[in-house]
Amino acid sequence: MIVFRGYAFVSDLSFADIAAVVGRGPWTWTERDSESLGDYLWTRVNETNIRVFEDEGHYCLDFKFTGNDPAQFDVLVDTLLTRVLPTIGARDVRPDRDYYS
Repeated sequence: MIVFRGYAFVSDLSFADIAAVVGRGPWTWTERDSESLGDYLWTRVNETNIRVFEDEGHYCLDFKFTGNDPAQFDVLVDTLLTRVLPTIGARDVRPDRDYYS
């Protein structure tokens, strides 16, 4: 199963501060850049690529899940929404388009 998902949010933290905070876990993140996204944070968890980046005055978190276990997908989403986003001070979290598809 392949699932694309995206969330938009705001945070009082700068991108550099977000990079420092997510660097504490739960996963290992790498700072990267691309022509389309600019600077972004990336991690791979099991079969899932996850990115955090800035887009037009807000931040985005999107991911591409390619696993076969729906329970693993549910755990991933729960971890993102209850651990990662609160850690970086995300507020006004809302579904957004994903940039992978």
